[in-house]
Amino acid sequence: MTQLLSPARSIDLATGPLADYCVGHGYDGLSGEGGVAVLKLSTTLTSQVADTGQGENAAPDRAETRRNADSQADHVKSFSSTWRSGLVWGYDIARHSDLDEPTFTPLMKYQGRDGSWVPVYSAAPLLEAANALFGSKGARRFALVPSSQSLGAAKDVVAKGPVEIWSALALAIPENPRANANLVIDVVGTGAENKTHREQESLSHGFHRVNDILDRALLCGDDQGVHFKEIFIAYKTQWVPKGRVGRAVAGVPNVALARNALPSSPAHMFSMSLSEWESFVAPELSKRATGERGLA
Repeated sequence: MTQLLSPARSIDLATGPLADYCVGHGYDGLSGEGGVAVLKLSTTLTSQVADTGQGENAAPDRAETRRNADSQADHVKSFSSTWRSGLVWGYDIARHSDLDEPTFTPLMKYQGRDGSWVPVYSAAPLLEAANALFGSKGARRFALVPSSQSLGAAKDVVAKGPVEIWSALALAIPENPRANANLVIDVVGTGAENKTHREQESLSHGFHRVNDILDRALLCGDDQGVHFKEIFIAYKTQWVPKGRVGRAVAGVPNVALARNALPSSPAHMFSMSLSEWESFVAPELSKRATGERGLA
């Protein structure tokens, strides 16, 4: 089996050509060999819409621009694993401190077909790390450059109410990350039309969906002969009232990082926590707040 890239080489290949924007695969100046996986999960509603059909057509764009700083970028579905580099934002670099806290304990332990037990953790710290990198629509940080295309796991669903929408992500980390890529399971869906609001958003529905996703992750590992040391999972659900349109998104875009998001020696990112990284970029973001920069 081909070995993955060394950490130092990985971060070099995951550095993009632009100062203030992350970029996706295929952007000029990128080799295409490396990248950083960033977890994204959301459920969003549009405002009240008239029953003309236009609300559902406009929902994806409106729902994206409402919340996300990278709303002008396209996330292209390509595979369910991370880049050769295997880097995950908030985990391998700019690591979220919650992951190392004694109080950060598994949500459960899940048993594979071989009888081994894999700890399953909340992916909330990784989603928080993604927000710290990209920012929000009103407070952009290092968003994907407009019109950029980023390869990675990506799914979304758009639905008119009344209905439930939901999205979920699982990130499985292999025991041997030097030989195996991380696995991503991304799933979105809507509730059954014959179920009530209460039934569709019930804890039992979410529990069964999460267990199905964990089954899929471990079965994929079994098929490839890969044992996972831990799995991170996140799940969101939202009720879409009548007259509204909702969108659920689950994705893990692989990006090259903005140059201003990295220290002079990018390899230092492996020893830098997320909070330390935020302190590092704070002066740059403060300068930018006085006047929006270009794409250089």
